[in-house]
Amino acid sequence: MERRSSISRKVIFSLVGVVLFQGIVSTITAVFIIWRATTASLEDQLDRSGRLVERYFTEAADNLSVKAELLAGHQVLLDDLLHRRRDSLSHELTLFLAPLDVDAALIADADLVTVATGGSRELVGAATKANLLLSYNTGGRIVFIPSGNKLHMWSLYPIHRGSGTLGILAVGINCDKVFLSRIEEFSNASLILSYRKATMIEGHMSDSVFLEYARRAYAEPGQAESGLIESLSYRMLRFERFKDLTAVYLLDNAEAGVLIFQYTASAVLILLLILGAAIGTAFWLYRISFHKPFLKFQEAVRTIAAGDLSFRAQRVPRDEFGDLEREFEVMTANLKKLEGELQLSSRMAAVGEMVAGVAHQIRNPLGVMKVSTDLLRDYFSAERDPEGNYRHLVEMVGDEIDSLSVLISHFLDFTRPLHIDKEDIDIGKLVRHTIDMVPPEKRRGLEVRVQIEDEPLVRSVDAPLVQQVLVNLIINALEASSPGQTVEVNAAPQGDRGLVLTVRDQGGGIAEADQDNLFHPFFTTKQDGTGLGLSIVHRIVEGLGGTIEFATNPGEETLFTVRL
Repeated sequence: MERRSSISRKVIFSLVGVVLFQGIVSTITAVFIIWRATTASLEDQLDRSGRLVERYFTEAADNLSVKAELLAGHQVLLDDLLHRRRDSLSHELTLFLAPLDVDAALIADADLVTVATGGSRELVGAATKANLLLSYNTGGRIVFIPSGNKLHMWSLYPIHRGSGTLGILAVGINCDKVFLSRIEEFSNASLILSYRKATMIEGHMSDSVFLEYARRAYAEPGQAESGLIESLSYRMLRFERFKDLTAVYLLDNAEAGVLIFQYTASAVLILLLILGAAIGTAFWLYRISFHKPFLKFQEAVRTIAAGDLSFRAQRVPRDEFGDLEREFEVMTANLKKLEGELQLSSRMAAVGEMVAGVAHQIRNPLGVMKVSTDLLRDYFSAERDPEGNYRHLVEMVGDEIDSLSVLISHFLDFTRPLHIDKEDIDIGKLVRHTIDMVPPEKRRGLEVRVQIEDEPLVRSVDAPLVQQVLVNLIINALEASSPGQTVEVNAAPQGDRGLVLTVRDQGGGIAEADQDNLFHPFFTTKQDGTGLGLSIVHRIVEGLGGTIEFATNPGEETLFTVRL
């Protein structure tokens, strides 16, 4: 047995799939945007830190130059240098170290021979002195001098007396962890200082990070410019002013990673909440908009399939299901109408067969009886029946035989197949001629008003059959009317070839209980009626391919409409 696939299940799965796909795409997009924003922010921080590191070094060098210039112009130092008072110079230099916030100072004469020093012995060692004097000879004013695994920054300035030069003055600072910690605090980055790729000084960082970068710098020079060590992003800074000096600054992106995780988790949580709300809302809307109307519609179909055509749409929604229910209600109404017409046709066919047989059986004896009454009427002449009593009785019998003959003619008309012969007829003349055919006693005290639209109104119809329809409808309208009332007979075109005939009376209308049986054979509300008039009319109209309908207000009027 083939597995049944539910439309509801397909709709639900499709809906959930669409929402899930949208949620996943939205989550990936949000995570990507957050990652890009965080990465861009980290890049901006690295650029900013690089600018701050370079700015700090530049300002430190400028400040050191200013201090050297101030100290070189001090009068006491000039006098001591002029008179070669070495001890006094050394003492004075030592006194100026703390106020100037420098670690060492050195004075050499015009021949570049060291005269006095003050401060750190390491900074003013012989190698340092030689390097300083060599740098001065080559025009350098800011000098970086390595000493083992340390680095010193010196500023050189000439000592002038009048127009002559007495010597040079140099002040220096240690580029140690204290110095680097200030730069790290200023730039918000960890720092590694490198001079000519030989001397490397690290700030506040773990030994593992420093050693890993040192390994990369020597073993993998291509990775020395930028990269990632553990959770630290690093970038190399090459100073334009200090050619042999480079600085590597590192930023901890662990916080950025945490932020990315937090933002991602928040985005995912919010999207999950939205997704849950969307799915819940979708299910609710599905039940309200689709599932419940579908079950209701399914129940209506089952009810109609069981034979109950009384389906009526209630609280119809303004959507596709509402349109479907309205169309379905119209369909059931048409089915009910067709069912009634089918039952009527079946009943009329059965009655027709019976009536045809009975009519033929009765018609022959009636013919004999009619001939016999005519002979009897002639027999009872004035001589034989002076008072006319017998003759009157024979005439009464003859009249009743004529009534039965008319009745049998109606029976035969009801059962006889229609032979339709259409021709172009002036409908106005046909209607007026039909009214003239109505017995005068039927019209006594009543007015018959005729209205024909677009005269001359010519249509292709079977004139005798249309006359028979009109005669029956007009006689019924006259019989239902009271003296002084009016019966209206109207004819109007319908399209290019169609025709609409209406007969309106001002009688008492048709009772609601009688309306469903109006075209059934042998149904009548008249004491002397046969119940075949409207049945014959209905049969003729259907045979002509038209429709007949009526509208009535019980107690007021009735309107019959024939469309051909």
